[in-house]
Amino acid sequence: MKDTIKTPKNVMYHNAISCSTTWIDGRIIFKLNEKHSKFYYGICSFSRGIFAVTPSDYKRPTMIASIQVSPIERYCERAFSCLNFTCKLNQFDKGIFIDEFKDCGAFTLGLPRDIEKKPQWFSVGEFKDYWGKFIIPQTGGVLKYKEK
Repeated sequence: MKDTIKTPKNVMYHNAISCSTTWIDGRIIFKLNEKHSKFYYGICSFSRGIFAVTPSDYKRPTMIASIQVSPIERYCERAFSCLNFTCKLNQFDKGIFIDEFKDCGAFTLGLPRDIEKKPQWFSVGEFKDYWGKFIIPQTGGVLKYKEK
């Protein structure tokens, strides 16, 4: 059976697969008052990296549970707002990314001015392969924050 995905441009993508995502609270990894602890990090199981970051105090977050991907056709439904610039399907567009957070704006998100020009800290160095261990298998699970 072939899955068909329609994008807003009415482009059809056959054989797209659904890749799960895992969201973790930054307080699981970083100390409570560090700036990186004040975010939720969305991990894509296709790229095994961070595709989205949401401020922990964001009023209306949308929890993305899966992403449609077709590597053969170089398609990813999150390609234009994905923060994993090392992913081969990434086609980041700052305007589209900011539009997703229209309630808080780019300044509140703390985006670097040159966000499109270089990989972010969570995609390089010691963190490049770090996020994969947090991916929750399709059978499910919960990662909880503990003060200790």
